[in-house]
Amino acid sequence: MLARALAKDQAARYQTADQLRAELESIGQSTEVSRARFWLATAAIVAVLILTAALGLWIWKIRHPPPPFRVVFNSAAQKLTDLPGEELYPSLAPDGQSFVFASPHNGNWDIYRQGVGERAAVNLTAGADSYDTQPAYSPDGARIAFRSSRNGGGVFVMNKDGSQVTQVTAEGFNPAWSPDGRELALNDDNISTYEMRNTYPSASKLWAVNVGTKARRVITSRDAVQADWSPHGQRLAFGANKKAATATSGPWPQTAAANQLR
Repeated sequence: MLARALAKDQAARYQTADQLRAELESIGQSTEVSRARFWLATAAIVAVLILTAALGLWIWKIRHPPPPFRVVFNSAAQKLTDLPGEELYPSLAPDGQSFVFASPHNGNWDIYRQGVGERAAVNLTAGADSYDTQPAYSPDGARIAFRSSRNGGGVFVMNKDGSQVTQVTAEGFNPAWSPDGRELALNDDNISTYEMRNTYPSASKLWAVNVGTKARRVITSRDAVQADWSPHGQRLAFGANKKAATATSGPWPQTAAANQLR
């Protein structure tokens, strides 16, 4: 087009602007057709690649099934406690140097703390005429949350040496600390055995209480128990009774993952 427009022979040049515009429009139309064909060909190639990859993954999964579930016992596991009777609800300190647990060794349930590798366990709730169970170390290792029958029952928090016992709420069981140490996740039902929950299903709400302000918020009204926070604090894993869960309405919140107890 440039050569024709600059031709020395005047007769060889474009004689009118309409001729130049017509040729430009013809080139534009052929360019759009070529561009559309290019993108259609690219999309077809991508689709073929995706289908090929999906087919390959499917074939690989068929030829490589997951291994069967099996329980592996660690031969390096060591027994840490030797109090007579039951020793339940162990909770390891964040630094891994000590742990707490509940035991009825002294006639009623108390919270004990023991160093890893040590044989002597310290009774943190000695002298209290109450049942103290379900201890849980705080993320910083400075406090311990637990369930107690004292003062009408509820969830309490104390220092790791058993001092400064403070009641956080008058109800709730199985306290679980949020990663930032500000909240405790609690469930309504006291979980002792799954068989009892399966026989008498009831929807146990899962809620959180602020340790400092004692303000409460419901996480889900569907059945949810024994929660555990994710490291970033945005999700909760919990157990649920299928019978109780289906008896209530509404889905579980997207911020929680439910695992049916089996």
